[in-house]
Amino acid sequence: MYVDSLNSIENSTQVLQLQSKVDLDKVLSEKKLVENQLKIEMLESSRKTFLLFGSVLLLLSMGWLTFILIRKYRFEKEVNKTLERQQRVIREQELIIQKEKEAQLQMELEHKNRELITRAMTLTKIQEEKIKLIENLKEISGKLSITQNENATLIESQIRYLQNNIDKDVWSDFKMYFENVYSDFYVNLSAIHPNLSINERKLCALLTLNLSTKEIAAINAREVRSIESARNRLRKKMGLSPEINLSSYLSQL
Repeated sequence: MYVDSLNSIENSTQVLQLQSKVDLDKVLSEKKLVENQLKIEMLESSRKTFLLFGSVLLLLSMGWLTFILIRKYRFEKEVNKTLERQQRVIREQELIIQKEKEAQLQMELEHKNRELITRAMTLTKIQEEKIKLIENLKEISGKLSITQNENATLIESQIRYLQNNIDKDVWSDFKMYFENVYSDFYVNLSAIHPNLSINERKLCALLTLNLSTKEIAAINAREVRSIESARNRLRKKMGLSPEINLSSYLSQL
């Protein structure tokens, strides 16, 4: 009986020990499980923290980049506006300078034209005086007697000289002044109308100054009808219609 009691106690002790061991293992297992769970949670927390930090850093970087781009865009826009304003001012100044130069050139051209026309009128008067002189010499020559034949011959010689050179002298002076004002006129005229004669080129120069037919006739020592016929022949040779003003056309060459 006593032995049984001892055995029972011993068995109970073993059972308790076994139960304690089981409980301890369970506690240790739960502890380990908790520790593993904590590690997992810590890792997950670290990952979330890293992701959050990365996201914040990315947002900050994107925000900074956006700020830089916007600032750069505004700066470039302002620079472009400034450049456009400067270029506009430069263009306006260049336009003003160009207009002033054109106005100055136009004034100079008009002044030279007036001088040229004055020169043409002066030459016309000289031409008329030479023609009158020839007529007077002819009249005097016709009145000389036979005994004065030597003087008549001399006068006739002078008349022939004046007749042969009357146009040359006038045109030589006029041509020199004309080419000084319209240096490219004959070059342009020859390029467009290469088949014009010397007299036709001369007529073109006089028409450029918008001289009247009578004035042109006086300069050339010819009749008005002759100049009118020459103008018509010139128009046809150039292939110009009657609607085109000949003087205006020539002045644009």
